[in-house]
Amino acid sequence: MKLFMRYCAIIICLFVSPLCAAETIILTPPLEENGECTSDDQLICDGKDEIIVDRGITSGKRTYGIKGDREHGISSSGEIWWSSFPGNTGTYKVKLGATIEADGDAPYKFMINDNVVHRGKYPFKNNKKNCDDRTVHNTELNMKTHYIKKGDRISLWISSVYYCRIRGEYRGQYCRFWGIIFEPVVERSGKAGKLESEKVTS
Repeated sequence: MKLFMRYCAIIICLFVSPLCAAETIILTPPLEENGECTSDDQLICDGKDEIIVDRGITSGKRTYGIKGDREHGISSSGEIWWSSFPGNTGTYKVKLGATIEADGDAPYKFMINDNVVHRGKYPFKNNKKNCDDRTVHNTELNMKTHYIKKGDRISLWISSVYYCRIRGEYRGQYCRFWGIIFEPVVERSGKAGKLESEKVTS
């Protein structure tokens, strides 16, 4: 699984895209249980706040998110980052590989070079709050299209929310995610297009 995650961009490039210069990139949190960010692999995070922890495996994908506070139900937030975007300079459709739940719609922000270029909220699973539904579902959230240069700093800010309390214990939604997906936007000429991303003030 680790090798697949690490080299999936190369496989996609060879069998889907005619241009290896426009390969799909997937940046991930640590792939190991309770893992650490590392500079040894460009696709794995370079650093994260301590509040972001291993949240287990969902549908075969290792997820990380905010550490829970079931006793007090106090929301927390943190950031995870990749110091140097390893892909080629160009325009990418960006998606967040997220694990959604029915008991929360936690906020998140996507940043390039510390500028917030997209913000959103996790949707409720089945589009409605349900404190009794403890199941989760992996999906991909659209974070729009952005022009990204090779070497840009990529970061993700996430937060937890607590809408439910059952038998005296708070149940939270922890903004679990398993990766950030960068799909190249290719013009008919075969060259990566340039589409400036809209800057969003934080």
